[in-house]
Amino acid sequence: MKMLKTVTLGAIALSTIGAMSAADTVIKITGSTAFRAATYAAIVNTLPSPKVVFFGNSSLAKASQATFVSGTAGNQTIVQCCFAGSVGGINWLVNNTNVATSLTALDTQAWLKTTGATAVSTSGSGTGLTFVGGAQAATATYDDAAPANVTMSDSLQDSTAFDSGTTGVTLIDTQVGIVPFAFIKGLAVHPSITNAGSLTNISPLAFQALASSGKVPMSWLTGASTDVGYDVLLAGRDSDSGTRLAAFAETAFGVFSTPTQYIVNGSYTATSSAAVTINNVTAINDADLGIASGGTVKNLIASSISATATDAAGKLSTATGYRPYMFVSYVGIGDVGTNTKLTYAGVPYTEANVQNGLYTFWTYEHLLYRSDIDSTVKTSVDAIAVKLKSTYANVSGILDDANMKVKRYSEGGSLVSK
Repeated sequence: MKMLKTVTLGAIALSTIGAMSAADTVIKITGSTAFRAATYAAIVNTLPSPKVVFFGNSSLAKASQATFVSGTAGNQTIVQCCFAGSVGGINWLVNNTNVATSLTALDTQAWLKTTGATAVSTSGSGTGLTFVGGAQAATATYDDAAPANVTMSDSLQDSTAFDSGTTGVTLIDTQVGIVPFAFIKGLAVHPSITNAGSLTNISPLAFQALASSGKVPMSWLTGASTDVGYDVLLAGRDSDSGTRLAAFAETAFGVFSTPTQYIVNGSYTATSSAAVTINNVTAINDADLGIASGGTVKNLIASSISATATDAAGKLSTATGYRPYMFVSYVGIGDVGTNTKLTYAGVPYTEANVQNGLYTFWTYEHLLYRSDIDSTVKTSVDAIAVKLKSTYANVSGILDDANMKVKRYSEGGSLVSK
């Protein structure tokens, strides 16, 4: 697991936000991108008369950065959110280091200022909940780099490399809901693959093969000899991701195993028809690297692939060994988008299938903070946790209520009756 860049904290305190005074309560939340919409809903419905500004997406529900503010200057509650991965969030919280949005992003690009925030509320419930109002920032302006107070996580602390035994830090953990995941088939399919619809399922053993090599013949996943001439490529997350940890645990690939994945950072358009190289699609074999968020995965593998885009010997070119390709990945259930959910081990995702123990690709969602958290901050955070657990977890996942007939004690662990 990677250790993202850190700074000596020394006298670094919570960053100044606009005209914020020492009496304001500032909460900084990082962690799971898969549960951000549910977390936002809980914040909006906990703070009195909240306002919000967000960045990174035209929809607040899908934006990984948002700042909420409630109250008047000198007596405000300000909640700054920067969601950049469950495992990364545990790392930053355990080590009390500045939150960074990715391996390459500056620490100073995490916490949005309150500038431009407007009133926000919610309408509807569950997956039908929508946010009303709020302001999308045309240009992001950030406060100084700083650690988080809280992290949302799809993973238990002790399932990560930043476990309590190794670090000596035990985070306070409130379990707030169920987060389901799905293996998806991207809409990005080479035009010559006319039978892409035959790929409908992924099994644990098939995923192990795919994650080990980064690509396998499509026939390995479908069992059809007509698919032997096509490749399926794995587009995957980086090691900050709890979704990645869940997928690797669920399939027994191994949480700390090194995958081969494809990083897709741009279009699939060929630069020329003579000597084709595909822009920004790179095969990597690395313990850490991958795509930074599920929303990004969703968008990238739903893009169009040029008819001249080819896969040869692990490289995307027209070299000898031309093989058309398509993508498979793993995402939180809220990040499927227009891509196609695959059945897992022959079972389709439905809420009822999770609740009754038939569909097993899920984990618990956790809200975590350090034991030395400020008492005023803790009071506000605990109120957000209550809202999540009782009402809003089903915006991004499933409520852990009486309808949930099974439980488990670790990611990928056996299910037992409640």
